[in-house]
Formats: sequence, structure tokens, C-alpha cells
Amino acid sequence: MISGTSVYVAWRDKRSGLADVYFNRSLDSGATWLASDVRINTGVPAGTADARNAELAASQSTVYLVWWDDRNATGGVHDVFVQRSLDRGTTWPVAPTRLDTDVPGAADSQSPHLAASASSAFVVWSEFRNGDSDIYMNRTSDHGATWLAADVKIDNAATGISSGDTQIAASGSSVYVTYQDDSRRPFNSLKFNHSVDGGVTWLHRELHLLFTGQATALRRDMAVSGASVYVAWDDVWSARQNPTEIHFSLPFGFVQYGVGKPGSGGIAPSIAGSGEAAMGRTVSIDITNGLGGAPGGLLIGGPGTKTAIPFLGGTLLVNHQAHVSFTLSGPIGVPGAGTFSLPIALPLNPAFLSMVFYFQPGVLDAGASFSLSLGNAIEMWVG
Repeated sequence: MISGTSVYVAWRDKRSGLADVYFNRSLDSGATWLASDVRINTGVPAGTADARNAELAASQSTVYLVWWDDRNATGGVHDVFVQRSLDRGTTWPVAPTRLDTDVPGAADSQSPHLAASASSAFVVWSEFRNGDSDIYMNRTSDHGATWLAADVKIDNAATGISSGDTQIAASGSSVYVTYQDDSRRPFNSLKFNHSVDGGVTWLHRELHLLFTGQATALRRDMAVSGASVYVAWDDVWSARQNPTEIHFSLPFGFVQYGVGKPGSGGIAPSIAGSGEAAMGRTVSIDITNGLGGAPGGLLIGGPGTKTAIPFLGGTLLVNHQAHVSFTLSGPIGVPGAGTFSLPIALPLNPAFLSMVFYFQPGVLDAGASFSLSLGNAIEMWVG
């Protein structure tokens, strides 16, 4: 992985017997490297515990490395371990930290994944602790000095349903996890959970990202940009002649759509969303590029109100159910100088989970046809 001019590499190596985890790094964009690589899965003799799936993350000068090995049991039962370096991989602790906090070696923990943000890092994995596979999480908020004494189960699968195949991303105090479960056998269900307080609390009901009952999601990827989260995957549907397609979902965030109608100076108002569109959070609907000092209105609609209707030389993009009147700030009469922001507190209510809302501004502007300029629109998905 790459962080600024630092390049970090980790791999499995059987030079001593069973696989160990080794590390090397460059601080000058790959020009020079450590003279000797470093074995990370310490605490047991080299080559005596089969280590798997090493994964790296870095934040500031801290580097984290997570893997799973069978040092505490035999016969394919693994625990999850993490090591961290505070000096960009120059030095590492003598022994790693075990993150699955049940009895060591009692339940098979698999495929940990790792994300880091500021002084925090988050690890998720699947574990057969109660007969079925569930998703567990552990976290640090002090650069890996301490971790939770008890890990946290974050899937809500019923007894007899197994969850696994996790992915994780983090941005600021927000943590996002996708995973699958087999609740729709023989197909799978793709789900999403998130925390907005650094992994302290999680949704009590996950979002479903895969809605058809005859499909399986494979080869997923997740990205975070600003206030939005994006998930894409290969969708395999048995009913298709050519069964694989690429599908996409927005668990929560903002998407712009449509084209505005210009006003004075040939400038159309524009609209965007900021903040995290999650229950219990406050977002802002931001209007820019309007006529300075002009009055206007913000059209607001709920599910099913996205439209495209010709209207006074422009396009009505929201079949609105409500509106908010406003007066743009900025120098009066100056094209493109007007702005307005509407804060919206999203209720901490499960009824809002996965709901979508639509917004479009209109501005009274003598320089526009029919004296009305229209903005583009946004859709806001609540998670």
C-alpha cells in the first residue's frame, strides 16, 4: 500500500516451515528499502503457526498489519492478530495483539480486513463462534496502543444464518462495512452496516444492497468520497442468459442529476449536499451560483417524486411534496453570487433507513425566460 511517499508491503513466506508474515517498506517512493525484511507474526517461533491473508493500512505515521493464524489451536482453527508500528514500519512491538476476544483457539476466525483513519483503526472478520459465522469488529482509538477488551458483533443474522466475506472503509469517525449472508439460499444477500461514532454504535438493522431473490454478489468493492459511500459488485443472476453484470448501490449520500435553466449572466443555480446522510446526523442542502439577493424556493420530494417534466423553458426535476422559501445571500443583482444553505437534522428513526429524498431550487430572476431560473437536482439517500 502507498501513503504519501511511503510504500508498505506485506506477504506470506514459508522460509522457516509454515507460513509467516513478513514486511518491508520504502520511505522514498520505492527508491530504497529496509536492508532486511521483518517477520511480523511474532510471539511464536518462526514457521510454527500458519499465518494467512496479511493486510495493511496506514494513517499518519502509524502502520497496521492484520492477519489470522492457528497458533492457539490446530486443525484449521484460527485467531485474528494485529501489529502496529508508530514510526512508518521502522520498529514493531515484540508480540501482536489478538483481536477476537473469545477463548483463544476456541472458534475459527477468518479473513480479517482493516481500515485506518486519524488515530483510529478498525478490523472486521467472520467467526464461527456460535455455530454459524458472524461478523465481529474490534477497534483502537489511540494508534493501536489499546483495543476493545470485548469485540463487537455487528451483523444481525438470525440463528442458522451465516455471514462472511467482509469489506471495510473508514473516514473520520465513520466506519462502513459490507458483508454477505446466506439468508436467501442458494443465493446470498449483500448487506451494509455503518457506525458514525468511531465504531461505538452500529445500525440495529442492516441495509440490503442486493434486492433480487435470485442473484449472488461477487467481487465487491467499496469507496468513500466526501459524504457518500459507493458499493459495486458482480451480480450473478441465474435467470439471465449471460448471467454476470456490474451493479452499483449508494448506501447513503448524495447524487446530482438533471440540468438547470440559466438566469442572469447565463448562469444556472446549482445544488449539492454536504454532511453525512445518516440517521441522527445533520446534513446541509447547499445552493450556489444564484442571482445575488434574489428570492427563491427549494422543492422537496420523498420516494417516487423524481421526475423530468418540461416547465417554463426548463425541467421540473422533483414532483415536490413541500417547499422552503429563501432569499439568496450575496451582492444584490450580481449573477452567480447568491448562495443559501438549509440544515436538515435527520431523525434517529429506523423508518428513515434507506429512504430517498429529492431537492431542486428555483430562483426568481428577471434575466431568465419567464423570470425563473432553475437549478439541477440532488437525491439524498439516508442510511
